[in-house]
Parts: sequence; structure tokens; C-alpha cells
Amino acid sequence: MQWRVLVPVRPDGAGKSRLRGATTDAALHADLVRAIQRDTLAAVVEARELASAGSHDIRISGIHVVTSQVTSQVTSPITSQVTSQPATGFAPGIEVMADAGGGLNSALSAAHAELRRRHPADRVLAMVADLPSLRAEELLAVLQEAVSVSRGFVADHSGHGTTMLTSSVAGHLDPRFGPESAARHRESGAVELKAGLGASNDVDTADDLKRCLQLGVGASTAGMVAHLQPLT
Repeated sequence: MQWRVLVPVRPDGAGKSRLRGATTDAALHADLVRAIQRDTLAAVVEARELASAGSHDIRISGIHVVTSQVTSQVTSPITSQVTSQPATGFAPGIEVMADAGGGLNSALSAAHAELRRRHPADRVLAMVADLPSLRAEELLAVLQEAVSVSRGFVADHSGHGTTMLTSSVAGHLDPRFGPESAARHRESGAVELKAGLGASNDVDTADDLKRCLQLGVGASTAGMVAHLQPLT
């Protein structure tokens, strides 16, 4: 089964206002957010590699970041001319897709429609970018379980939010991320999927971050530990 993974990423470490104060310096907040994003994407890349080398039939044929930071302004050292270049900072093999605007759910719906147009035989998983404890094996397990449903979702650690949403080849993604999204996805017909702790523990607050640190996090987030306030 071929899967494509959609990950919405806000540019330049923006957002996560409830996580402010977790770092020793307010200026490091964006660095922490970017570190969490990098670890989340690193787990997806590792899952793609494991799937390619594995004996099961799950494959990740594409990883797509949805962001408004599609281009960056670069000044030529020779001509001093300012030009736009594709956004950098993502691992090789990750495609950057433009945020269509209208909020997270609209952006994901537009990106999903584009992927269905270009790759009609592939299933799609949309997931949040704040899963620093995610393990590649956990992601593959979610994809394996999702094969049997038209739409599936993974609830967050609280049971109220959503960390992942899947769509079959013929299905619509119909994302309903936001407050009480787990209930809204369930009411819309999506089936709740089992998932490991790393797949359900997203980070919105300092308490969330503390829980993920206890579970174990990726290298980028671990590298920020020295810059964190005591998480008691």
C-alpha cells in the first residue's frame, strides 16, 4: 500500500503560544518549536526508509510539508539582486507545498486534493508537526491499521484532540483539527485507530513537553534540554 504523508508546518517556528516560558530565554522559543518539528519529520523520514527495507506491503511514497514559507528571499553576493528560492531546512526528499490559506483544515484539504490529482492510487495521512517522541515503527503501525478503513484518526493523549488523520484512495480527508477534534472526527465517520505513545503525545504546553521528555525525544529536541526551564 502506497501512502503519502502531509505535515503542516508554520514558518520560522511560529505559534505554540502556550509553550512560551518553557525555555530559559524567550528568544529560544522558536528554536524549540523548530526542534520539535525536525524530530517529527525525522521520524517520518525514518519510517519511509524502514518501509522501503521491510518485508510488509506498506510504503511511504511521499512526504509533503504544507507551509506558507514556500520561498525565501536571497541576495546574490555578485549582483546584489534579490531573488526567491524554495524554502530550505527540510530533509532531502521532502516536498514543500504551498499553504492555500483559510486555516489549517482548508490548507490540508487543498493539499489533499492536489495529491489525489497527482497520485490517485496513493492513500494519505495528515499529521501534526509536534510529535517529538514519535517513533518510525509507531507511524508504520498506524498506516498498517488504517489500510482497513476509509478514514481513520489517532486521538491525542488527552482523548480530545487529533494527531493523525488518514484517507483511503477513494475517500475524502475531511480534516476537522481544532478544539475537540477527536469527537468531531469520530462524528464525521472516521474510525479511531490504535497508536503508540509517541504517536499520540503532541506538545502544546510545558506539561506536554515534560511528558515527551520522559518518553524520550529525538535528537533536536534533546539538544534543547539545557535551555529549558525546570519542568516540574
